[in-house]
Amino acid sequence: MDRPGAEADKINLKNLFKDLSFRVIVKKDLTKHEIETVAQRYGTVDHSEFDAFVFILMSHGGDRDCILGVDGRETTVKEFDVRVPRKQVSITKEQTQGVHYSNLQGAPR
Repeated sequence: MDRPGAEADKINLKNLFKDLSFRVIVKKDLTKHEIETVAQRYGTVDHSEFDAFVFILMSHGGDRDCILGVDGRETTVKEFDVRVPRKQVSITKEQTQGVHYSNLQGAPR
């Protein structure tokens, strides 16, 4: 799936978070199953040793509230939310927790 500008967005986000002293891990061109596996893996990690945790997923969406893998298969935001179980993430009183979804639904070029 051709995503014009995605590479520049990835580089800019990576540089921004490195400049903010985050450890940056990039996964690219994931299938539906791989997206769900990565979300579950990082969603269940003990985050109590970190000051902050940011998970960014860049993908085109479909005509509904969905996340599209490179295999063309969809996972919905609701399914994704289940794979990142906030109640299982260790958060201390000093940590802030937030989830932000931004779904690009523009027509592919």
